[in-house]
Amino acid sequence: MALPILVMITFGALELLLFLCCYVGATYGSRTAVRYASTHGASSLQPCTTTSLTAIVKSYVVGMPAGQVVVNPTWSPNNFVGGTVTVQVSISYPTGIPFVKLSAMTASTTATGVILQ
Repeated sequence: MALPILVMITFGALELLLFLCCYVGATYGSRTAVRYASTHGASSLQPCTTTSLTAIVKSYVVGMPAGQVVVNPTWSPNNFVGGTVTVQVSISYPTGIPFVKLSAMTASTTATGVILQ
């Protein structure tokens, strides 16, 4: 009788830990993308783009399906020295907890920095 409850608690704890692992990876990836963007402004030899920042973030979020990670970088007012860059990452983690109707957990993280070069 206690087996279904034990299974639910075990899988729930594992899913929560995997979600937190993905969230920490997204947080670290957004911070790394901001550091990259702050040193690769428009006047740099290799200016950063939305594609390059997305690739940086996705390299830190291991195990997530491609459509589950959304990266939105914005530059204010532009990509030149003195401007700011903000990288917002949203993840939608599909759950597999038995006996629970929770289909996905969603988290969002944001990092901001000043463009130096």
